[in-house]
Amino acid sequence: MKIGFIGVGNMACAILEGLHQKGMTGQYEFFLYDILPEKAIHAANRYSLKVCDAVEHVVAAADIIFLAIKPHQLYPLLDQIKPLLGKKVIVSLPVGISIADMEARLGNNPAIIRIVANVNTEKFLSITSICCNKPAVAAKPAVVSLLEAIGSVVEIEEKFFDIFTVIASSAPAFVVKFAESLADAALREGLPKDTARKIIADMLHGTGKMLATTCPKEMTDKICSPGGTTIVGLMALTEGGFETSIHAAAQACMDKLGAN
Repeated sequence: MKIGFIGVGNMACAILEGLHQKGMTGQYEFFLYDILPEKAIHAANRYSLKVCDAVEHVVAAADIIFLAIKPHQLYPLLDQIKPLLGKKVIVSLPVGISIADMEARLGNNPAIIRIVANVNTEKFLSITSICCNKPAVAAKPAVVSLLEAIGSVVEIEEKFFDIFTVIASSAPAFVVKFAESLADAALREGLPKDTARKIIADMLHGTGKMLATTCPKEMTDKICSPGGTTIVGLMALTEGGFETSIHAAAQACMDKLGAN
């Protein structure tokens, strides 16, 4: 299968590196283009792939084309490649632009898959959402296989993509802020901050694994003992507006996505 990347940034490189580490790059033929040629050349040299000197060449060569670009770049690019698409499949990464919007822009019943990943692609631990229109259904398993090189994949209805973006793509920054606040609290008690960060990172890693298979209430009940330190801490979080702040942060992100 022939795969094209228009835009060879973090996402494209993470997919390529994930496939490389799994020994799977040889299963595909790749064609790379970036507006900054050195990005495409660097990736091509690392993985022995082909660089194209124009987006039209990528579209002409590939069966599935990843549009790994910024949202403001998408419509001009769609206009540029529209005459060449035919039955080829587009995989769109830009946030906030729906399949219906792209269909209207392209016409002729195009095959479109839309995805959203998160920062954990760098560690091949991303959770990536995917949805597609009817003409792209046959290509979906191949795209899922590619995305599994960087983590797990969940198929959801497109109407949930904005909230997915909040809880999967924006929320890691919320978790980092929480972790840094904990590290500051540890520093206040005399524990070196680098040590605290390592402890907190390992705690979050283990908690995440437990949360994947355990009811949150059951986890809380296991941790909290009657009259103990944890329940006092949880009550302080509630009194300080912790839950309200999380809801407000999520809503602010949703509002911003809606305004784009």
